[in-house]
Amino acid sequence: MLRERVKTPPPDGGVWTAKKVAAVIAAEPGVSRVAEQRGREALKAIGWTVQRPRPQHVQAATPEEQEAFKRAPCETPLARPCRIFWAPRNAAPDML
Repeated sequence: MLRERVKTPPPDGGVWTAKKVAAVIAAEPGVSRVAEQRGREALKAIGWTVQRPRPQHVQAATPEEQEAFKRAPCETPLARPCRIFWAPRNAAPDML
């Protein structure tokens, strides 16, 4: 059932995370609570792996982006936030 469910995007959009899978499992009849760890284990059991964006070198930014970062480091990050999510093994994730 889970293998079929994760073929579609999660209810809130975005990508599948262990917490979202645990919520789907908890929504089944007869299940009251499911820990995030169980979501991780379920994803691993169906062959999904953890995916993260590759780090980017600071010199990859344009000079304007570098200056903006120096002036306001908290408001203008150069790199994308490091989000952890799951995707099928040997599949390119959509949301990197």
